[in-house]
Amino acid sequence: MSSVLKRLGEQSVVLIDVLDPESYAKVHLKGAINIPMEHLEEKIRDQVDPTTPVITYSIDYECPISRMAAEKLEEMGFRDVSYYAGGKKEWLEAQMPVDKKD
Repeated sequence: MSSVLKRLGEQSVVLIDVLDPESYAKVHLKGAINIPMEHLEEKIRDQVDPTTPVITYSIDYECPISRMAAEKLEEMGFRDVSYYAGGKKEWLEAQMPVDKKD
């Protein structure tokens, strides 16, 4: 998690929740945008410049979607991409800031 926090401290890093909109609406890392994995290719360029640093995340270490999304973004020419393997689960357990439905 410390590497994610360090990256988030950099200016212009975009945090992308690659889960479905319902999951995102329920709770997401503070400041994250939602681009579901199945819509990543068609929607990412409308919201994020390929030169902007990006961090993808999903549920937890067992969910491969954040890694898959990061790999897809690299294939698409995004230059600075990483993924947060711990995802929402680790973030919530650490009591880090989130946005959620009340």
